[in-house]
Amino acid sequence: MRLGLVSFCLLVCLCIGELFFGKNGYLDYYRLRQTEVQILKQNKDLLKANQELKAKISRLKKDPAYLKYIIRHQMGLTDKNEIMFFVND
Repeated sequence: MRLGLVSFCLLVCLCIGELFFGKNGYLDYYRLRQTEVQILKQNKDLLKANQELKAKISRLKKDPAYLKYIIRHQMGLTDKNEIMFFVND
């Protein structure tokens, strides 16, 4: 009788250990859940950046003044009859 009880307790402990620490156990589930949360946040950030880029593209296509600003300030190009001077301090 006592041997059966010890065997049963040992079997229960092994099952609980496997449930928590085994393959596809609670610890694996927890790690996967954390990875999912991180990936969802990255996805949200990428969607926001994508929307901002789409808005910028739309503005570049529809707003000539904005396009001229980008060309002049970010690309360093000049308009007709302009001379660009670079001054070193």
